[in-house]
Amino acid sequence: MTYRISALILAIAVITISAAKSEFKADSLAIARSCCPHRAVSCCAETIEKRLPLNCSLPLENLVSASNCIQTTMYGINSMKGIQIEDIECCQVFSDDFTDNSADCLNTCKRTLRTPSLRLVDKLHSIRNCRPDNKNYQCFRQCLSFLRSRNNSTKKFPYLAVCNLADRLSPNVLYIGPEVKD
Repeated sequence: MTYRISALILAIAVITISAAKSEFKADSLAIARSCCPHRAVSCCAETIEKRLPLNCSLPLENLVSASNCIQTTMYGINSMKGIQIEDIECCQVFSDDFTDNSADCLNTCKRTLRTPSLRLVDKLHSIRNCRPDNKNYQCFRQCLSFLRSRNNSTKKFPYLAVCNLADRLSPNVLYIGPEVKD
């Protein structure tokens, strides 16, 4: 008797998941049709469905517009207050980090911000956990706050005044100036 109940529950779960997946695929296509240029609809739909960074060979202006539209359609206008593709300039807090030689955090940040189908919490979690010792995450959050509060879009985030430069340096290494070339 228990075997029949378990099999029935499993069958119902599989049917429910299959239905949800096909509905999500249809939703992805509908979102892509309303947010992306006609020639990029199938690429956009696949990007949404697979939670991939948006590219689809779109010019920058169309890429930003499509990304913001997808994010707003999926998660509402308030999601744009948290994080959006234009915040990619804050990923620069992870550049030139001597403790991250493979630039994992910089690449994760850029890839995450270019993925409008990810929820806000998933984006922040991905960036925060790009490395076990991600000391620059707090600086990234301060950069986001700066972008939201600035009244002049040309004003740049004052990294050196706000963030701890020592967080980007390798321990037990003496830094005295530019590298000397032979």
